[in-house]
Amino acid sequence: MRAMDLASQGPGTEDANSVPRTIQQVFAQRARCAIERKGIVMMETRPACISIADVQHAVARTFCLSIGEMLSRQRRHRLAGARQVAMYLSRELAGGGWTGPRRQAASFPRIGMAFARDHTSVIHACHVVARRRLADADFARLLDRITGELTAAAHKPAHAA
Repeated sequence: MRAMDLASQGPGTEDANSVPRTIQQVFAQRARCAIERKGIVMMETRPACISIADVQHAVARTFCLSIGEMLSRQRRHRLAGARQVAMYLSRELAGGGWTGPRRQAASFPRIGMAFARDHTSVIHACHVVARRRLADADFARLLDRITGELTAAAHKPAHAA
């Protein structure tokens, strides 16, 4: 039975072979909890919940900028540099989800939308920051400090965050 046919029949009517989405979500949540209780998932490999917005806030705080300034259309060096760092860290830390043991990086178009930029601007920012990270040890330490803050905040228990 096609999805349109199911939708036209109203809620609660589903194909005999399909499993309702809510049941799938419940079983997936139970499986994750069971795995975490058994200790199979270590803290380092557990999916960290770092969003692009988290990265934007951390970088804005580090560079003493407001979110509005960082996301503005202005191209002053200080603003553009902070924006490029945030785009780079968004690519490195903010996830598009998990496939097995590997984290998928947030896509360039998704990051571009979060910064009101084109995906090619995100690609350029990632290249610029990666080159500067290799050439400048102080800059690399700054990136590591921001990364450490974000990952520490992501691994805190919900009541402590």
